[in-house]
Amino acid sequence: IYSEHLSFSKCDNAHLYDLLPIPFCKEAVQHVSEKIARVQDYLQIEIAMEIVSYYTPIAAEMSEAEFITDIVTQSGCKLLLDVNNVFVNSFNHRYDANKFIDWLPLDKVAYIHMAGHEKIAEDLIIDTHGQPIIDPVYNLFEYTVQKMSDPVPVLLERDFNIPDLKELQAELDRLDKICKKNGLTIMQPINKVFEQQQLLAVYCRTGRLDPTLNGDPNRLQNYRELVFGNIEESLSTAFPLTKQLLGATIWNSQASNQEAIS
Repeated sequence: IYSEHLSFSKCDNAHLYDLLPIPFCKEAVQHVSEKIARVQDYLQIEIAMEIVSYYTPIAAEMSEAEFITDIVTQSGCKLLLDVNNVFVNSFNHRYDANKFIDWLPLDKVAYIHMAGHEKIAEDLIIDTHGQPIIDPVYNLFEYTVQKMSDPVPVLLERDFNIPDLKELQAELDRLDKICKKNGLTIMQPINKVFEQQQLLAVYCRTGRLDPTLNGDPNRLQNYRELVFGNIEESLSTAFPLTKQLLGATIWNSQASNQEAIS
């Protein structure tokens, strides 16, 4: 599956490094649909466009659901349905998430994402992918899959605050239980691979080499040095005066304290 977010992150050759909302209007529908069609013609497959979270609509002339549906219809693309994003948007913009799901062309859904978020104010949720899934999002997920006629893969996303594998597995198991009730499949991690990734991440951050990490210790050191180098470069760019005042020895000692940074 090839997919992309239904958003923009570049304007006037400036890369903005975030997923910014496209105005919900007919002109944008036409513009985006033409670009999607061009990509699909090149790839010779239908791509999936992901519903994104947004914190304010920009120059909206139609509803979000109408905007998404019109793009799917005009471009002939598939839909990547991020259920957490729908919940986040429904909370932030005070609409009924179930009715939003009812409006969508669910026969065009090729993929579902599930994730957590963070409530930072009484009227604002931020889509972080850094927290566990909450019960209302599980409920919305079950409502969604009950209305779908064809099975699609489901992916659990977690970008940071990575917990122990057993905690992620509990989320996957709960999703899997809902999926099995409704004929869907869920993408399960390969436990051994995930554990090795965790061990490598710990080593890169702390220098603690677990004997069960299956890799050449000398070559693994290269990764730790690369991680440290990236952190040091970022800190040097952000705090050049601090680096000059501290001197190389103290600076490198502090910059290499990756366990504290993590």
